[in-house]
Amino acid sequence: MAAKKQFNLYLDEDLIKAVKHSAIEADKRMSDHVADILMVHFDMKKRVSARMAEIRADQVDRDRIE
Repeated sequence: MAAKKQFNLYLDEDLIKAVKHSAIEADKRMSDHVADILMVHFDMKKRVSARMAEIRADQVDRDRIE
């Protein structure tokens, strides 16, 4: 695992409260919880991009057939 470094953000107060409550509910430290959330976000973004590329490729194939 890579070494952790401090990273400061400026966020809306309501978002900070929501993240704190979410971390408590998940029984995680806030930094670990936010890191997990970000990893899920980027993984999902990568999956969506890959799926969109598949859909576009399928459409190109269909267009060639027609």
